[in-house]
Amino acid sequence: MQEYQIETEEEALELIENLTEQAWAEIEGRITYTLKTFIEELLEEELTQRLGASKYERTEEREGPWRPL
Repeated sequence: MQEYQIETEEEALELIENLTEQAWAEIEGRITYTLKTFIEELLEEELTQRLGASKYERTEEREGPWRPL
């Protein structure tokens, strides 16, 4: 853990503000990553159900990449 030299109340308040900002930035990053992962997994599952095959899986109905009509 990093040690800080705090000589005035103003320095202490500034340090607290900086640490608070860093903590919230870390929390925001983790929440964003978790939500992104969760949404991607939901979309992947929905796609698997709708197509009747998982990613890269081939079935009689799904033999290759999509081609326009």
